[in-house]
Amino acid sequence: MGAGLRIRSKDGGLALIESSIFEEEGFIAAFTTRMGGWSPRPFDGLNMGFGVPDDPANVRMNRTAALKALGLDPSAAAAMRQVHGDRIVEVTEALKGCGGLEYGKSFPSTDGMYTAIAGVALISTFADCVPVVVADRAARKIGLAHAGWRGTVLDVAVKLALRMGFDKGRAGDFMAAIGPCVGPCCYEVGDDVALALAGAGGAAALTAEGGKSRADLGLMNELRLIGLGFAPDRIERYEGCTSCEEGLFFSHRRDRGRTGRSAAIAAIAV
Repeated sequence: MGAGLRIRSKDGGLALIESSIFEEEGFIAAFTTRMGGWSPRPFDGLNMGFGVPDDPANVRMNRTAALKALGLDPSAAAAMRQVHGDRIVEVTEALKGCGGLEYGKSFPSTDGMYTAIAGVALISTFADCVPVVVADRAARKIGLAHAGWRGTVLDVAVKLALRMGFDKGRAGDFMAAIGPCVGPCCYEVGDDVALALAGAGGAAALTAEGGKSRADLGLMNELRLIGLGFAPDRIERYEGCTSCEEGLFFSHRRDRGRTGRSAAIAAIAV
């Protein structure tokens, strides 16, 4: 786990992974675990995803509990329907509250969001893909991206930072938190995916063993942000594995698609 990422126990049995460097700058960057919540097996317990066959009422209760544990207003939360792309939207005053508690109102075909409005929670869901939170402490903006291997190849995290105004001249104003994702220990990829990742600048995040390739998507996203100009000491990355840590995380790969979703939650603290 990155030096500034901490698992914190919350009321109701919840356990959230939170970033200390974001907290120090007046931001919230948190990643839920499966601990706590109301969802039954195989979505037990804190399933944060509407896009699985769990009762939507359970998901609303789970999201409400996690948001309140972070001091955030659930009715103002915004979420997206992820498609492994690179579409990014700005959550303005008129758009806050879209999809946070109702799947049908979430932003369609979207894999990145950002906002400059304090107290508005941004939510992305994951169960092996890479959740990335980015903040600009000077302009007081925060955003998040959902990066599977396709989104990583599309550089969705880098594109998010650029949409938020990243400039090398003030790189010190930016920070990132890269949350839990599948590790290279459990992420074997075919030649087509390995070639796509290598072609997108990810050769350093690939290893070969027994004629097979393994990918470290969390590391690749970190290296892409560093390549853009982020200071390495302003990036925190969870170094565990969602597939290995069954007691903490949902994993699409481990559970063969029948599982829940964790969430990345990003906000400007009020």
